[in-house]
Amino acid sequence: MIEEKDVLEIQREILKSANKNNTLLLPSTYKKMFIKIAKQKGFSEDDCLKADKELAFERLAYKVSVMKDEKMRDISVKINDTKENLIVNLDGEASQIEESVKSIKNDVDGNKKELKSRLDSFINKYSHLMNTIHNIRTNIEDIEDSIKHATEMSIQDPITLLGNCKYFEMSFEGELYMLKRYKIPASLMLIRMKNLGQVKDKYGVSVERSVIKNLAKIIYENIRSSDMLFRCDNGDFRILMHNTDEEKAQIFAQKIKYLIGRVVFQKNDDRFKINVLQGTSQIRENDTIDNVLMRMVLKG
Repeated sequence: MIEEKDVLEIQREILKSANKNNTLLLPSTYKKMFIKIAKQKGFSEDDCLKADKELAFERLAYKVSVMKDEKMRDISVKINDTKENLIVNLDGEASQIEESVKSIKNDVDGNKKELKSRLDSFINKYSHLMNTIHNIRTNIEDIEDSIKHATEMSIQDPITLLGNCKYFEMSFEGELYMLKRYKIPASLMLIRMKNLGQVKDKYGVSVERSVIKNLAKIIYENIRSSDMLFRCDNGDFRILMHNTDEEKAQIFAQKIKYLIGRVVFQKNDDRFKINVLQGTSQIRENDTIDNVLMRMVLKG
């Protein structure tokens, strides 16, 4: 059996290899490397599958966090450089244009040839200013794209700090790999809070967030270490249940529903509960996330 010190040693080798090759540790990549290195150390595939999967999320979240920080630093430098260039160019060009306009006005009654030359010079400077503004606008669009990309790299739900839908999609790929390669069953459970909107309308956003955090804590503390809990953008909780068929998933779903039903929240003198819908579906080898969700029947 793989002990914690063995897991940490294997992970150090995985991270060393990933850093050397600048590889992003997706769940499927992590699992392949973990099994390969563990076998080299004399452990069996069965030992590997029993190892704690949660450390994969911590390493992956750390890797993405570092990449995101580096990207944001690059964006900050671009913004500062663009601001400085904009100020210098606009101040310089505006000053020159103002002087040219004054000079042209004073010489209107002068030599027409000289006037034409001055007008041509003014047009050239104006064109240069327009090109500068166009370049600045292009830089700003690039910065906006970079900010959007950095936001999309985030894999953490900001309220519960669980993995978000982006990380769920990556983890789903890992479960499909294990299902196809090793025939290990997996199921998906979805939990939807029916009356959370009413709680928000009546008590405010702070109470709503407190309810979400408390329910996330209850669910997380009652799943296995091999299961993975996520919160998606629409507020639903999703649980990827490793080595779990449909029958076991339904039994576990009833347990979670029972635990949530026992929780009573209180705001001042008011006491209330959260009503949930829950459903389960076993994952098939050729499934997509949409296929699994379409088969799922939510029950109250």
